[in-house]
Amino acid sequence: IPNSVTNCSQMFYECSSLTAIPETFTIPNSVTNCSQMFRNCSSLTAIPSTFTIPNSVTNCSYMFAYCSSLTSDISNIFPSTWNYTRAINLTSVLVNCSKVVGTVPADKLWNSGKRFSSGSCFRNCTSLTNYDEIPAGWK
Repeated sequence: IPNSVTNCSQMFYECSSLTAIPETFTIPNSVTNCSQMFRNCSSLTAIPSTFTIPNSVTNCSYMFAYCSSLTSDISNIFPSTWNYTRAINLTSVLVNCSKVVGTVPADKLWNSGKRFSSGSCFRNCTSLTNYDEIPAGWK
């Protein structure tokens, strides 16, 4: 993806043959919108362990929503810091991704002091190590 791109919304939407995101794939820091980027990629099983949502992103709603085959560890996909002081849209990012594993980093999300739109962000992600500790507004 060229560094001049700011909007990746629906880039791979419903790519039912996509099984893995390549290890070399990155989203440049110029991108602010990743909404529905991989939504409904029903065969997607793997996200590289190095994959991170850039801290420039303000909207990644439904980014991996309904990727029902996804089994990757999502512990590191959220950036350590977010560049924005306004609310960041994480609505339904991983909704119904029941096979994803890992630990959701509270310090990067609900305990970070940042504002998020987070409804259903981790709904039905019951294989996450700390699923029971995720606040109700996030699932």
